[in-house]
Amino acid sequence: MQDLHIKLKYVIVLSVLTVVCCTEPFDIPKTKTEGILVVDARITNENKQQVVRLSRTVPLDSNAINGEAQAQVLVSDDLGNEFRFNESESGTYLSDANFAVVPGRVYELKVETSDGWSYSSQRTQAPPAARIDRLYAEKGIRDSLEQGVFIYVDNDEPANGPFYYKYEYEETYKVFAPYWVPEEAYLVNFDPTISGAVPTDVRPKMQEEQVCYPSVKSKRIIQGNTAGLTGNSLEKFPVRFVAQSNYILAYHYTILVRQYVQSPQAYTYYETLAKLSSVENVFSQIQTGFFEGNITSDVDVLEPVLGYFEVASVDEQRIFFDYGDIFPGERRPNFPFLCEFQAPLRGLRSAIEFEILEFYDYNDPPDPQYSEPGPYIMVPRVCGDCTVLGSNVIPDFWTE
Repeated sequence: MQDLHIKLKYVIVLSVLTVVCCTEPFDIPKTKTEGILVVDARITNENKQQVVRLSRTVPLDSNAINGEAQAQVLVSDDLGNEFRFNESESGTYLSDANFAVVPGRVYELKVETSDGWSYSSQRTQAPPAARIDRLYAEKGIRDSLEQGVFIYVDNDEPANGPFYYKYEYEETYKVFAPYWVPEEAYLVNFDPTISGAVPTDVRPKMQEEQVCYPSVKSKRIIQGNTAGLTGNSLEKFPVRFVAQSNYILAYHYTILVRQYVQSPQAYTYYETLAKLSSVENVFSQIQTGFFEGNITSDVDVLEPVLGYFEVASVDEQRIFFDYGDIFPGERRPNFPFLCEFQAPLRGLRSAIEFEILEFYDYNDPPDPQYSEPGPYIMVPRVCGDCTVLGSNVIPDFWTE
């Protein structure tokens, strides 16, 4: 599940889906108008500290994430085992100890908020596990227009289907700052000279800024199922497509794909969310309708609660490839940012102080092609400092 630090917009048309064709308009109790509770909880068959996130919806004009603090969170199973969670930061709760869900066992989530209101999930059975049999990349054309690389998944064929899958990925890639040099301009001090200029100088760079490793997680809902298929396995299921022109493929690229086996109910819930919204975070836009998850209030059955308690089995695989592995002999994608040289004079202090421009070379003697006779030839920061795009630390999993 995505890390849904949820900023659900507060203007919602509350029309809870039921089998009844029409319902009476619902007024939120006055004690709850400050925000609807949102539950983001998925426990898996990985032996780890499991995570539950709680938040409240916020007004349309707010950029804050309203974490629900000081709640009591408990997961229990049908054998009487209980797993308690403690708050690690506002709205994020970690299990006291590592635990893994067991396929076939039934789990329930209980939440009690600091104001004394309690909430319960439906009892949810852990699904069986299914392995990723193969993760691979192939050149292809999407919609007969755009050439690129598809990331495909084949999985094994468990018994007793059909199976319902949700996929998430994290891609990491190598980038180079095309106009990196080992020096940087800096302000010697902030005391202006008699002429009013602030003294500057050039020194060796203090950190690695030539090669970086940005990482990006998937943001859309990706699902597949074997309902209606002759077997229970997916073959050549497309998890990701990257256009050949995309700079993230230019050098070395890796993708980690995680496959979750979902219950039919969880699959339907996320399938509906995907249909309602195509934005990066399906909980972050104005919803045209409110539909229930599997969590309800123990105090007022009519109180709306957003989110879902999911119990899932997970498997993962990672692959690496170079641009030349997929597109041998072809030109690499261009750097996606405009890198224009300039030699600022009046704006030099601000350009250095606020890291707007990066030093590239000395402008000595002043080159007439530049509109100002500044002392340095500069480029936009992204062109000379790759940390604008991602971390300069080589990931532990990285291989060349």
